[in-house]
Amino acid sequence: MPESLPAFAHPARHASCGTAADNLANSPRLSGSIAVRTCWAVAASRKGLPVTKQGDPSSVARRYVEAIGEQDWQTVADCWRPGALDVFVGVADLRAPDEIVAFFRDVHAAVPDLTVHILSVTAQDERAVVHWRMRGRFDGTAALIGLAPNGTRLDLLGTDVFVVRGGLIESNTAIVNGLDLARQLAVLPPQHSIGERVLFGLANSIAPLGKAIRARNRSGR
Repeated sequence: MPESLPAFAHPARHASCGTAADNLANSPRLSGSIAVRTCWAVAASRKGLPVTKQGDPSSVARRYVEAIGEQDWQTVADCWRPGALDVFVGVADLRAPDEIVAFFRDVHAAVPDLTVHILSVTAQDERAVVHWRMRGRFDGTAALIGLAPNGTRLDLLGTDVFVVRGGLIESNTAIVNGLDLARQLAVLPPQHSIGERVLFGLANSIAPLGKAIRARNRSGR
């Protein structure tokens, strides 16, 4: 799709696209005809979005992350090549699309007021990197990574590294700060707190013992 719209595709001349254009703007399946591509471009223009190819990595990655925030599970599933792997580092390895949809359904159930904000999208060749921010109160009806809701307020930064081919996500590596996540979930004490100093002190107190055991084992070989 060209970066600028030709005269026949200008929004003012396609008011009849209306709701259909809005629906088509986020459809990953209906991209085979000029009419559909034109309506998608019109809808994107009306929403103030850049007019880009629906299948390019940055558009697919952005659409996918936005769909998670909107709980648009059909779009979440449609963005993936079936059987592809989503690696949420330190949390879970998920197969597309069913395990991914189930995981984020549970996240929304655990954090009912969850909001997802895209901070930036950077793409090169078939890769797209999305930097995002998720916020909400962990006070829902489902567990989160095995923990029961405890009412804590979450404010998480993360990065997803997507590989997109043919308009579908082939793989993703999602990265969050695990230490910060544990603190926010109240698994670890707050940073620089007395509790953290006590915990780190206990860990440091047994470190010399472990070092001595390793040295003895090496000398006994």
